[in-house]
Amino acid sequence: MLYGIHQFFCVFENDAYLPHYKGSTFRGVFGRALKKVVCALKKQECGQCLLRQRCIYATVFETSVSLTVPEGSRTASPPHPFVIEPPLTTETKFPKGSSFNFNLLLFGEIGSSLLYFIYAFEQMGRIDIGKKINNSRSKFTLKEVKNESSLIYSAADKKLNTANKLKILSIDDPANLLDKKIFLKLICETPLRLKFKNISRSIRPPVFL
Repeated sequence: MLYGIHQFFCVFENDAYLPHYKGSTFRGVFGRALKKVVCALKKQECGQCLLRQRCIYATVFETSVSLTVPEGSRTASPPHPFVIEPPLTTETKFPKGSSFNFNLLLFGEIGSSLLYFIYAFEQMGRIDIGKKINNSRSKFTLKEVKNESSLIYSAADKKLNTANKLKILSIDDPANLLDKKIFLKLICETPLRLKFKNISRSIRPPVFL
């Protein structure tokens, strides 16, 4: 499976107040911005939309109606093909002009649609985010996007470099692991919600699994 890790560099245009854990805040506003950018039938529900199997928004946020789960799979619905990695700082107050950087991970074929994500995040900066300060929320400017050391986007010239570097994510053949005991230790650094048999459980850090 192909995947890409992209670094986004932003600057707040005014004072900002964000929660301790910032992932859900950015994910929600990003969803609104992406739908505004790519949705052709904005009044149509994704589940009934004829374009759902070709729509980037449906693939990213309504994955269960866009992709078909293989018969016999133990997965009730396919996972979303993206992860937003906000900074792990618990700082909540950001003065005007301060930087705010995060990573965007894309998995599978959606990685070839990075330019739509960049445009959506640029538009997202114009949408209010965080808590209100003096009756207004914060806005930010997307300055640069990089993939490793390669510059993909710069606000200085508004140019996009389409040479997107993707890597192959692979694991050993499970047949080679049948006779081995494998122990995994997971450390939850941000809140986690698990769902099994329609029962949800929320886990708040720090937790060892």
